[in-house]
Amino acid sequence: MNLDFHTYGKKIFEGYALPMKFWNKDVFSDGLKQRDYYKLILIYSGTAFVLINDIRQIIVAPSILCMNESDKYYLELGTSVEAIAIAFHPQIINQNFDFDVLKKETYQTVNNNIQDAYWLNSFRWREEKCTGQLYLRPDNAKIIQFVMEKINESLEMQMHDWPCRSRTYLIELLFMLSRIPIIDEVFKHIEFYKDPAEIKEIILFIYTNYMNKIKMQDLTDKFHINRTSLTERFKAVTGYPIMEYIIRVRIYVASQMLRETLLPISEILNRVGFSDATHFSRMFKKHMGCAPSEYRSANCVML
Repeated sequence: MNLDFHTYGKKIFEGYALPMKFWNKDVFSDGLKQRDYYKLILIYSGTAFVLINDIRQIIVAPSILCMNESDKYYLELGTSVEAIAIAFHPQIINQNFDFDVLKKETYQTVNNNIQDAYWLNSFRWREEKCTGQLYLRPDNAKIIQFVMEKINESLEMQMHDWPCRSRTYLIELLFMLSRIPIIDEVFKHIEFYKDPAEIKEIILFIYTNYMNKIKMQDLTDKFHINRTSLTERFKAVTGYPIMEYIIRVRIYVASQMLRETLLPISEILNRVGFSDATHFSRMFKKHMGCAPSEYRSANCVML
């Protein structure tokens, strides 16, 4: 019998069933049951032996497990393990998605679905010895834990727009996760003339902190690299100056929020690191070709 993974409306949207749930204990309790949801498990402390699809894995925190509806996972042994989890149905990301559709990849015949499915790759792809595990840096783990706890807060407090707000946080979370494996893949195809470690660390920092104010001085201080060297090496790797790269990341995340949610534009711009609405609108139009409101009118799946 499936565990109930819905969160139900209390006073606002009373009785509404959102297919998303937060766990902060017994996160492996459904490991051998048939499920109707994906489950994202963040192990933020401790070490565990976990059997995933008959493959024994040593999970060292911080790590994250992206379990699909067919994965079998079981906690065999743990030492000081602390973990939280989010369960959700893929339809919360895209109404056209169910497990059969995503397996057959028929989603590719529907407009705007390819990017949404891309966010779910860590749940969908299961090649040889691929168990859905992603290793995290401590700073990645902190921001991911923060977003997961914001999901819990939204589901618990149930403010006036709690279903949309919870969904938005989930989209942010999946966006972050989608960057982690891709960054390593990108670097495989780049020929470096110097040690790439510092630039890779900076790119990871940007993807996990784009919502905060980031200045050149912050980066040079944090990564102990002079401004000239940082500027030259970063552009050699990415093709963009640092601040333009940061803006591109922010605009991309904002475009996904505009397309996938009805959150006010004023809130979205703050969530992606802009403090001035005029500057946000100008940058959005520069990179997307239209104003944020026009983009939402043309692309939002909820209108």
